[in-house]
Amino acid sequence: MSDRPLCYLASGKPAVVQHTGPSRILPDAEGLVRFRSIEEAARALAAVEADYERHCRQARALAEEQFDARRVVARVLERALDRQARSVA
Repeated sequence: MSDRPLCYLASGKPAVVQHTGPSRILPDAEGLVRFRSIEEAARALAAVEADYERHCRQARALAEEQFDARRVVARVLERALDRQARSVA
């Protein structure tokens, strides 16, 4: 994901972006809608427009849950320390 849609999410604005492959953290849902074709893009934009406030709330929630620096760093450290502990044992 590039920084532009991430900035939109963080500011509480939904993003409609091209689907570039499977992702464990990027939903195909409210707040961040991914599309594969022009037709899907048009439907995604219409869906966001139809309930813009809900998509805004979901965009901000996604940014806080998946991209907040404190949470990301904590997950990275947990994984690194877990791997280090397993390699020592």
